[in-house]
Amino acid sequence: LLLHSGTGSSASLLPLARSAVGHRPVYALDLPGHGESRPAAAEEPASIEWAARVVEAALDELGHDQVEVIGQHYG
Repeated sequence: LLLHSGTGSSASLLPLARSAVGHRPVYALDLPGHGESRPAAAEEPASIEWAARVVEAALDELGHDQVEVIGQHYG
């Protein structure tokens, strides 16, 4: 799982994703309001905890309960 920085998008991780393809499944998510994702819901302000819940929900949807994570600085 590749996570972009707080103001970035998964596009910044494409070179890393390409280097890992073939070795294992690779996921690079755009957090809500970043990259090609929809804006974050107004009723839940952005925070580290919120981002963790978004990522956890995406992994659940993909059927993964354990992954290796590489992330950029989130602030």
